[in-house]
Amino acid sequence: MPYKDKEKQCEYQRKRLALRRHEWLQDKQCSYCNSTKNLEVDHINPKEKISHNVWSWTTKRMLKELSKCQVLCRQCHHMKTAKDNDWHKHGTISMYRRCHCDSCRYASREAKRKWREKMSTEMVTLHPS
Repeated sequence: MPYKDKEKQCEYQRKRLALRRHEWLQDKQCSYCNSTKNLEVDHINPKEKISHNVWSWTTKRMLKELSKCQVLCRQCHHMKTAKDNDWHKHGTISMYRRCHCDSCRYASREAKRKWREKMSTEMVTLHPS
């Protein structure tokens, strides 16, 4: 039976999902560094991921999705995700913020050149002579 008060229902669901997550992570540790603090669930192969919001699912469905996962602390999870997504790959515009090697500088220069070309084309389109 649904709650009459929507706020109470939302609060109940928040607590229920937090408790399920806490209970599942309770006896776990980071797969990389063995830490037991700030644990998160990481999909080993992101392509097999159905959803990250598994805590409201039936137990059977939740455990099936979690079997594709590993437990990592926040720091190790961030490092793995950065590596998986090539966030720290030299020669990219996003890496230029951290590194100024030749390939990163070239990538930044090319991105700015393309942006200037795009802007000048748009300005001509907006304000024809």
